[in-house]
Amino acid sequence: MKKIILWVGIGIIVTLVAFFIPEQSGSIWPSVIASSIAALIYLLVLMIMMLPKITSSSKRKVIGWTLSLVIFGSAVSAIISYVGTQRQADTLSEIRYTIDSKVAELFVKKPMLKTLQAYHAEKRADNSSIGSLFVQKYDSLITEDSLFAHEGISDNEMLTIYLAKANADGIVLITESSYIDGKNANYQNFSGAKGQYQTKGVLTTKGVHYERTN
Repeated sequence: MKKIILWVGIGIIVTLVAFFIPEQSGSIWPSVIASSIAALIYLLVLMIMMLPKITSSSKRKVIGWTLSLVIFGSAVSAIISYVGTQRQADTLSEIRYTIDSKVAELFVKKPMLKTLQAYHAEKRADNSSIGSLFVQKYDSLITEDSLFAHEGISDNEMLTIYLAKANADGIVLITESSYIDGKNANYQNFSGAKGQYQTKGVLTTKGVHYERTN
């Protein structure tokens, strides 16, 4: 009984040590895989060492088959769990992409459409260009580094909006996401980053044009 407790204790220690060997990068799977491999190797070594010491052939077969089934079942269960987790991660990424892309479009189009509406309503009494009208309406939301702090954008830390252009001809707003990857990994983003999701909204007197640029 003491030997069994000793072997179990050693197995637990080996598994725990292996769990903390991989660098903690935010994903638990490297640690889980490392500890699983360590546990598998430990069980195989234990089986090779212990089986020859069992004199009864029938007991040896029962224990051997039992350990083999445990190892096989554990491996299958680990693979199923890993595949399921990856599938869930992919689904969550798709959901996040849909949400962020729609939010980015809303944050760009909403102030532009409001400016366009005000421009056509006021242009007979006011000679301001559409660009200057936009700046007048949203001056308090525009920072020195061209950031456009749209209402509600602070709630989404992954999205950033930049005022890329503001003149008499119109306005250009650039949206970047630090979470979503762009189509081209080598694309140079407006902020200086590379390969991130980016969109562009253009406001002129003719209307609003919105497109994904990466």
